[in-house]
Amino acid sequence: MKVKKPDGIFSASMVSQLCAEGTGKTRQKAILNCVLKELGLYIDFDNEYMKHGRANEPNAFKHTKKKYASLGKFRYVSKDFIFINDNFGATPDIILNSKIPCDIKCPKLETFEKLEVIRKMLKAYVYQLQSQMMAMKAPYAILFNYLIKPEKWGEDDWQDYPFEDENDRSFEIVLEEDKIIQQEILDAVESATKERKLIKAKVLQGLNNEISFRQRRDLTHSGMVIRPLSDASRIARAENVFSFDKQLFFYN
Repeated sequence: MKVKKPDGIFSASMVSQLCAEGTGKTRQKAILNCVLKELGLYIDFDNEYMKHGRANEPNAFKHTKKKYASLGKFRYVSKDFIFINDNFGATPDIILNSKIPCDIKCPKLETFEKLEVIRKMLKAYVYQLQSQMMAMKAPYAILFNYLIKPEKWGEDDWQDYPFEDENDRSFEIVLEEDKIIQQEILDAVESATKERKLIKAKVLQGLNNEISFRQRRDLTHSGMVIRPLSDASRIARAENVFSFDKQLFFYN
């Protein structure tokens, strides 16, 4: 089923965070962000590379469609969310021949050159494309890397990299279906779905406990250490959760 991505649903782009090893803080923050999106409280993080990618994705698609025309029919579908199950789905940038998911990345020059040599994907993209394969029930997926020089704010004399051959502007990496990784993803999403309920309850608790500036100052002066809820080692077990200025905190 293809729809606009609903808020609060786990997506392919965040799967690598749910599967992250270590203390679990990366995973927790991803689940918290999912809850905040569902409640309309998430503040989008943005940086120059993310803006660069979004701005140039249409150019990358036109280039890809022309260079790889022999592969078949390309359809740009970056807004179509495809459910894998009730809590998880994916949004490929392109669907090739109605069945093969493809993604476009516009990396900076250093990353482009490194990946061009080793012809391997970053781990986060492996998880993302394996998710897209599950969504499309596809045997493989393709990652297209497209290079264009970033524009800097106020740079009136911007000039692109001087490619002699426009085909050198991109390269592709094919990723085969991996049932083991796909099962790891499904298990991580199932676990995160259970934890999301607990974290959502904690967020709602904090929203119902809004404090004033004076109350916050009183807490600080009494020796309480106030930290963002996202910094809690176990968000679902955090105590003394409250909201201030539309943000969530806890203290101990």
